[in-house]
Amino acid sequence: MNIAVKRLKDGMSSFGESSFLSEVEMKSIAVHQNLLSLIGFCTTPSVGLLVYPFMANLGVAHHLRELKPEYPILDCVALGIARALSYLHESCNLKIIHRDMKAANVLLDENFEAVVGDFRLAKLMNMKKTSTTTQICGTQGRIASECIHRQGIRED
Repeated sequence: MNIAVKRLKDGMSSFGESSFLSEVEMKSIAVHQNLLSLIGFCTTPSVGLLVYPFMANLGVAHHLRELKPEYPILDCVALGIARALSYLHESCNLKIIHRDMKAANVLLDENFEAVVGDFRLAKLMNMKKTSTTTQICGTQGRIASECIHRQGIRED
């Protein structure tokens, strides 16, 4: 089995450590064919490593530059992402909000099946509350403007 090792950019600083622990926790809870599975992890006071299966066909972001809109794999990728998010929001024992969905966080396995990864910004939803509020986060430039506007952060 080929593996990929992800090393924390921030080391084990307070942000890096919370990001690392969040990813380990979410990947321990959420197991689905369209979610990147965590094989193992290792920490030292200064380094955090996550071990995943190697995704032979890289990520969706890599392929979007080369694909034509009518290319049939796009339908398959969209379906895989929808299955992953449906599982996280509806079927997982503890409901999870990913909070950073983008092409770079969707990988493709050897059969070009979409696999959602990168759970460092994920958040568990409290199902006892009637509504869930979470701070806006994600990759800058990829957050829907209507979300920012509703939060009163953006002024037009």
